[in-house]
Amino acid sequence: MRIPCWQTAFAFSLRIPLHDRHQTFLDKCWCAAESGAQGTGGGKNNPLGTAQKMEGSTNFNSAGVQNYANRRTGIEAHIMTIKAPEYSAILTELRKGNPDWAKLCSLIGNSRWGSSEKLLLQLCKQYGLVT
Repeated sequence: MRIPCWQTAFAFSLRIPLHDRHQTFLDKCWCAAESGAQGTGGGKNNPLGTAQKMEGSTNFNSAGVQNYANRRTGIEAHIMTIKAPEYSAILTELRKGNPDWAKLCSLIGNSRWGSSEKLLLQLCKQYGLVT
């Protein structure tokens, strides 16, 4: 069975609309803020840089960001992470048809996830999500 791109699997599993702007945010903003422009800073199969331990995962860095053996495990780890109660406001905002992108950057930036709010906002401006 072919595994869809991580954004599609992540969004579908969490009932997040996957409009162009959601896709842009997930891929070009949040992923880039966590993993760098090349998508290599978040650990193997871990574009959002989660520290969720999974069977067979290994530490990528001293912050506990994980490397995952395959894409499916990485997607499952992202889903488990964002379903945690401490991230409920992020998930609620992501599920909106037209999220407040600046608010979403703030919610992520002020959470334990570790993404830089300033960088997220900069990327959202670059891609036209916020003015």
